[in-house]
Amino acid sequence: MTQDEFHKLVHFVMDSPAKPPETLFAGGMDDWRSRARLAHFLAMEGIDKNAEALELFHSVVEAEVNEDSSEGQDILNLFFIAFNKYTGKADKNQAFTPDHITNFMCRATGVDRTKRVFDGTCGSGSFLVQAMVLELIDCNRQRATEAEKQAMREKVAKEHIYGIEIEEK
Repeated sequence: MTQDEFHKLVHFVMDSPAKPPETLFAGGMDDWRSRARLAHFLAMEGIDKNAEALELFHSVVEAEVNEDSSEGQDILNLFFIAFNKYTGKADKNQAFTPDHITNFMCRATGVDRTKRVFDGTCGSGSFLVQAMVLELIDCNRQRATEAEKQAMREKVAKEHIYGIEIEEK
């Protein structure tokens, strides 16, 4: 998507019934938050620009989500919550725990590379994602060879994070 196409979509959304403030998109195409916000509005019922929303989503994921940054997990969670609003999940009385709460709880309970984490009502998995991020960060901080760190990360991914969610039909 070009900068010009981005700005046309911003103006399309601003002229829609949603009428968001233009300042939400101030960062333009260079800011993942602006692209994420625009994708959120483009997916709204009545605007129905889902293809464009997905294109923006892909641009954010490709540029920002990587194993070296926990910010990428925040991006994915943002999209999960935003798109669930338009797929009927919000009608099932689900509540999504904000990232700052999941981060606080994981830190308060001492999550690190040695802990196993179980969430019996994991929903979107925000607690599990935050726990995984903190465990992987802890692996990367260890004084070890890269091969040893990789082995720690694999152990965390395979043996430390568990969750269950039962969805009503």
